[in-house]
Amino acid sequence: MLIQKNWQKYLIYALIFSSGIFFGYLLNPCENLSEEEVIKNSEVNFKENFPHINPLKFCDSSDKNPINGKISQMEKAVNDLINNSGIEAAVYYRNLNNGPWFMINKDEIFYAQSLLKVPVAITYYHLAEQNPSLLQSTISYQGQHEEIRNIPKDDSIQSGQDYSIEELIVQMLVYSDNQALHLLFDYLNMLGLSQKLEETNREISVESENGEINIKKYSEMMRILYNSTYLNRESSERLLSILTHTSFKNGLVAGFPEGTEISHKFGVKENSEENEEAQLHDCGIIYLSTGEHLICVMTKGKNTQEQSSLIKKIARTIAQEIMDENTKSKQ
Repeated sequence: MLIQKNWQKYLIYALIFSSGIFFGYLLNPCENLSEEEVIKNSEVNFKENFPHINPLKFCDSSDKNPINGKISQMEKAVNDLINNSGIEAAVYYRNLNNGPWFMINKDEIFYAQSLLKVPVAITYYHLAEQNPSLLQSTISYQGQHEEIRNIPKDDSIQSGQDYSIEELIVQMLVYSDNQALHLLFDYLNMLGLSQKLEETNREISVESENGEINIKKYSEMMRILYNSTYLNRESSERLLSILTHTSFKNGLVAGFPEGTEISHKFGVKENSEENEEAQLHDCGIIYLSTGEHLICVMTKGKNTQEQSSLIKKIARTIAQEIMDENTKSKQ
């Protein structure tokens, strides 16, 4: 079988990936560089061909960076918003240009919901690196997953139509289409590769029971995409490019100036009963002219509209702090 023939290759990939993540996170590649060298290295990129990734921007926080002094102020402002909202929330922020970051309620557990559609896409792109024709393979949809449709019919995939794997990935990520998701599950099962998704989740640190996750693990997965640590550059770039078209605009996107490019994924758990808990999350990479930033917000509450408003306010607060710091640095 295909799995038996390739298990050694997958094991080697997992060992290489695991060691790379271990040393990438525990060792500071910028530790022995001067401030000028850090800045120079962070500016070396591949923006013409790879505008959404930067494998070289992997420096941890440095006390020399002037924005470091603003992190505690930013964190306090965000904490105040959460405390005054009546909503449980966790927040991760990182300046991807130089490393300063903060986390609020990092160990709080949430239901990932549709956030876990990103690892499904990662699994397919990883497989396609060995078999490029995979993404062009087609599936005929006959309406077998109509009962789990979660978006308006006109936005969803249509019964009686053929879709390529990549078209289904786009549909799953942009519209969070559950029917597309389950067709992708079906195809992995047909190939005898259903366990590959579990391997991917384990290797990119989002393996969980019952779909539960904390903000630290999911944010690390977004960094893995940005730094092209797991997928190759072409695959990482393609996936983050797709995520810039995500249909949800009432969270992170609403907090930044119109036209700001954001690669993000949202997840929502609606409350079907009055006292049932609702969850809403939005995690992504913000691309500004002055550099990139990673923001992830996960929330628990009773009203998803109020939760989306909180996410927007948090994003707006962070955006304002970034813009204020950029203005000062130019003076």
